[in-house]
Amino acid sequence: MIDERRVSPLAHREPLHAGDFAHLAEDAFRGIVSVRAAPIHLAAPLQAVTGRTLPIRAGHADLGRRCAVLWLGPDEWAILAAPDAAAGIAQDLSQALAPYQHQVVDVSDYSTVLSLRGSAVRELLAKLITIDLHPRHFARGSGVATLCGKAQIWLICREDETSASEPLFEIVVRRSMADYLWCLIADAGREWALPPQEPIGQVALHMPG
Repeated sequence: MIDERRVSPLAHREPLHAGDFAHLAEDAFRGIVSVRAAPIHLAAPLQAVTGRTLPIRAGHADLGRRCAVLWLGPDEWAILAAPDAAAGIAQDLSQALAPYQHQVVDVSDYSTVLSLRGSAVRELLAKLITIDLHPRHFARGSGVATLCGKAQIWLICREDETSASEPLFEIVVRRSMADYLWCLIADAGREWALPPQEPIGQVALHMPG
């Protein structure tokens, strides 16, 4: 059962719009499960529990509408699920992997998810991230762990159901850095008229000159 008293880390922020160029919003309370196991042991239980195929190559993700699996390392994955599904997924996977060395942890309360869509979002994110975001290299179905400014994130590129031509980027960031990242993205989107945001935390958006 979901605790109705929960407050998301960005509850004080309203979605930001810049026409068709960029739209930023929080997708609060997503279920997130961290998994460490050998691929040969994890593939079948993952399929049985989530219906997803285990991605085994760097930069790949298996993206469903209600559940996604992101490759993070040779023996490490993240599962993004519906808000009420993470605990059950973690329990079922842990039971299935009991004969093998593994680690399965529900980390839903540790992070939140930002959604970023629009025609300018690749250019916007390119200001903040060092990886190549060109569609040839980071297409739909791609996912990586990387840095965005000072924040460690998981970045996922998926199909945007509202636009056939543009992707939807999901950004998983820990709660303590969520407001910083929100304001950083807004600052990077100024040339497309994303509204400026004033940070409430102690992390400066930019290094002193």
